[in-house]
Amino acid sequence: MAPQKMKVAQGAVSAWPNWTTPRGFLDVVRAMGVIVLDPFWNEASLTRPVFAYGPGCGCEDALLAESWHGDGKDRDGVIFCNPPYGPFLREAIPKIIREGQFLGKLELISLLPAKTDTRWWHVLANRETAGCFWQGRLSFGNPPPGTPGNRPGGANYVSYFGPRPHLFAHVFGPFGIVRIR
Repeated sequence: MAPQKMKVAQGAVSAWPNWTTPRGFLDVVRAMGVIVLDPFWNEASLTRPVFAYGPGCGCEDALLAESWHGDGKDRDGVIFCNPPYGPFLREAIPKIIREGQFLGKLELISLLPAKTDTRWWHVLANRETAGCFWQGRLSFGNPPPGTPGNRPGGANYVSYFGPRPHLFAHVFGPFGIVRIR
């Protein structure tokens, strides 16, 4: 199935829905636990979650789902989110915040652009349990056709909701500046 392009402003290739999260970054996430759900996976995804929504980029399905944790509040594991960067974030961030409030033993780790100049980033940062300003730029896989390079514009931020902020700090600390709320 050919990937679908999202409508984005000129030059905003970072909103391409089929970038893949770097394997090395996912290894760091997996140090926190098994990835049980990746709501924003795509067919090229390396996350290999226990559960996933719909075919391809499940963005709309992920937003419409009543709950990402379902009845699994007693289950251990990580819900990992790497939503498409760009206009879609305005819809994804409120869902991430809502889900982060009702996890039980599950943890929610999101890879996001470090857009500290936006309202959504400040709302997220004031509700999350911890966060990490990732040092350096990540090299993503599966860039848009005809795009040179593999780095969407800008720095990255890792948001954490869950019961183990000190473990998050220990695991992510070597890769950037960690803050615990």
